[in-house]
Amino acid sequence: MARFVNPFTDIGFKRIFGQEISKDLNPKERREYDRALKVYRDNLATYEANRNEALAEGKYQAQIAILETLLGRGMPLEEAAQICGLGVDEARNVLSSGARNAAPLSDKNETNQ
Repeated sequence: MARFVNPFTDIGFKRIFGQEISKDLNPKERREYDRALKVYRDNLATYEANRNEALAEGKYQAQIAILETLLGRGMPLEEAAQICGLGVDEARNVLSSGARNAAPLSDKNETNQ
């Protein structure tokens, strides 16, 4: 059975793109390998940063959606904000600025009531 090699590790990189650096590499090959490894690590760091940012934004949007749902069901703002993990001032700012389009949630709430 074939074993999965994670390319997002140095070991995986070396297994996929070439074995561990050996002393047999000439200086030109060594520079090429080091350059490829640097590009790989830069791409990995960019990917991880973008992924973390997207996850945080998704979590925030979910908090806002839950806040709107709770408020749509008549819960006081203070309680709804606390349940969602938002501050009361932050919840007021989000609602007053219209940072999120509430129309789909309103339609959903009207059909469920």
